[in-house]
Amino acid sequence: VCARIAVQCARGLAIGQSRQFESLTGSVFSASPVSRERVGRFESVRVEVAGRAYYSGRSSFSVEPDDPLGGGFLLR
Repeated sequence: VCARIAVQCARGLAIGQSRQFESLTGSVFSASPVSRERVGRFESVRVEVAGRAYYSGRSSFSVEPDDPLGGGFLLR
């Protein structure tokens, strides 16, 4: 939802203008851009989202002691 609002802002959606999004399960979320900001060297949009969501799954991750990526990685 936040990413879709950010894309719509780049295409001209005004601050405060609301949009509704319906998921495949029928859940409805409303969202609107609150402000344009700068995070480091990147332009960003602060988004307000309203709706109701529920947990639908859980996963766990494990790391082997000799895994060179065990401390994490960054995609560039």
